[in-house]
Amino acid sequence: MKLFVSDLDGTLYPPNVTDSGAENRAAIQRWRAAGNVFAVATARIHQAYPKVSADLGFAVDYLGGNGAELIFSDGTRMTRTLKAAVFLDVAGWLARHHVDATVKMNCQGQWISSDCRHYPYGHPHRLRRSLLDSVTLAETTVDPDAEILNLGIIIRPDQRDGVKRALREKLAGTVEIVSSDFDNLDLVRPDCSKAAALGILAERIGVPLREVIVIGDSENDVGMFDVVDTSYCMTQAEPEVRQKARWVVTSVAEALTRESGRG
Repeated sequence: MKLFVSDLDGTLYPPNVTDSGAENRAAIQRWRAAGNVFAVATARIHQAYPKVSADLGFAVDYLGGNGAELIFSDGTRMTRTLKAAVFLDVAGWLARHHVDATVKMNCQGQWISSDCRHYPYGHPHRLRRSLLDSVTLAETTVDPDAEILNLGIIIRPDQRDGVKRALREKLAGTVEIVSSDFDNLDLVRPDCSKAAALGILAERIGVPLREVIVIGDSENDVGMFDVVDTSYCMTQAEPEVRQKARWVVTSVAEALTRESGRG
């Protein structure tokens, strides 16, 4: 038995698409029919899980929130939360430094954003559902000690890397910051990552890491590339991400077909 772990947006779901596609689904079905396991690793949290499982046609093992929220196929859940104080700290820092970005979090089932005046507002094609469903910081009261699962910054692309470096220095040792898209930064606990989550899943189902295959397209997938022998990256990924993977492919189906042929 082998374990294949796929990133979601930009990988299993092509860019700007929220459907895995018939070719990917057929390849996944063949993979599972051969006695293997298919799992998803994503920055998204539980809100996306029902749709992903419905799209794939089975209760998928779901490594969500960049490792902060794990939903296993048997219904078992594990969470690793941050405090809402981090959201308040980051929102204040972005405002003081005049960064064209919006920080958002999911707190006790409610999406909350820093405001609705900065990127991606004004760019409708980049407005996530989480922002459309959110209330702003000015419209609610945030308990700094409240536990949160998802903390992300949607940021003007030319500011992403500079802000990432500055926040890594500011929050060193308390929060890990990775990019998951050309205009997105994700913040999680230092003990959270997709790589750590796949290790938990592999141990849970009894698959050694040498039998784990991963595929992704963003910086938050690189940790997975580093802990397994077999890694794939999507062709549209940034060059520094592509060079970290062993192979580059155009789809999940292509990677699964290669692996099935390897026996």
